Amino acid sequence: MIASLQTYVSQDARAALVATAHEQVEEVEAVVTGSIPAWLSGTFLQNGCGDYTNMGHIADGLALISKLRICDGHVWGSQRFLQSESYKHFKDTGSLKFREFSSISDRSGQGPFASSLKLIQFLGSMVKKPGMSDNASVNLVPLPSGSVLAMSESRTSLYHMDPTNLHTLEHVIYNDQVSGDLSTAHPKVMPDGTLINFSRSMPYGGFHVYKQDPNTLKREEIAFIRDRHPLAPAWVHDMCMTANHLVIVEPPLYFNVPALLLGIEREFVFMDWQPKDSTCVHVVSLQDGTVRTFNAPAFFAFHYANAHESPCGKMLFVDMGVYEDPTIINQLTLAAFTAYPGAEVSDAPLRRLTIPLDTLPSHTTQLQSPQPLLPDDSCYGNYFDFPALHPDNYGKPYR
Repeated sequence: MIASLQTYVSQDARAALVATAHEQVEEVEAVVTGSIPAWLSGTFLQNGCGDYTNMGHIADGLALISKLRICDGHVWGSQRFLQSESYKHFKDTGSLKFREFSSISDRSGQGPFASSLKLIQFLGSMVKKPGMSDNASVNLVPLPSGSVLAMSESRTSLYHMDPTNLHTLEHVIYNDQVSGDLSTAHPKVMPDGTLINFSRSMPYGGFHVYKQDPNTLKREEIAFIRDRHPLAPAWVHDMCMTANHLVIVEPPLYFNVPALLLGIEREFVFMDWQPKDSTCVHVVSLQDGTVRTFNAPAFFAFHYANAHESPCGKMLFVDMGVYEDPTIINQLTLAAFTAYPGAEVSDAPLRRLTIPLDTLPSHTTQLQSPQPLLPDDSCYGNYFDFPALHPDNYGKPYR
């Protein structure tokens, strides 16, 4: 009799996922089982979270940079924590200096005046800048200088890293005229190396789309998109780009500003989902900064596989893993990750959003919902997030 296969992730593996990592400053050679192809060589760098002590969400942990170096069939590994103010304060005191994604700083203490004190501290820090976490734990962007830029979503979470020894080199502080305290950690790269990103000013603000010199990191705003709800800006984690356009897909997932300021939990951390609103699709010209905004039925997306334009230039296609709503955010809590046997996460099938570039959008213009790209989503597990392409193929058509 053949025993049934165990398909659950083990409890040990779940515990290891959120365990505190140990630094390995000097490279150590890994034990290789089997063989590594002779043609495979290079260095793989990974940003992520290495310490979740007293935290609650997979996006909260302190930044840990990991490195694998592959050469002649051998592999060496090392990892170091990013030396941010958030990390150094946590190591010295055991408490958070700033709020992370869902975990709240406890500097205000407890008691009847705690919420008021948190509000005063937050508003004061916003005026002085910086007042947000500098825990750059989301992404790594290689620069022409040879250094690597570690990033997260706050204005202050930018650090130069040395990819050879994982040493934290410099805290990058912008001193320019581009507004906004939040950004994406996923800048896009134009063929000439120019970085494209946006920052978020709030409340009574919007999206500040900018070009950035990869050598000097100097930014120049090229477009502004005002928030549809000035007191409740939408949260956007990523974007996509073709050779001619940047596309910002804005779901109806809104910051609840009082909840963010006072540490009040909402349905989705500090955000509210309003599916009766449409998803706004902003198409920004990279040539002249003009913006066209379309409406689509409500959906949510984290990351984008690719975007490209039709040969005639009349259509723009955006491919992504599409969620019906943002429930995935709550499914990424540490409690959900460590629960055994666990539960399935929300489906995120691969879908394509089609945008007519030869049509001037109006209040009555409604895009069709993103459509299936695969003949059978279930063959691929119904989940298609964190997609990746070779950088040379971004913005180009493919099969």
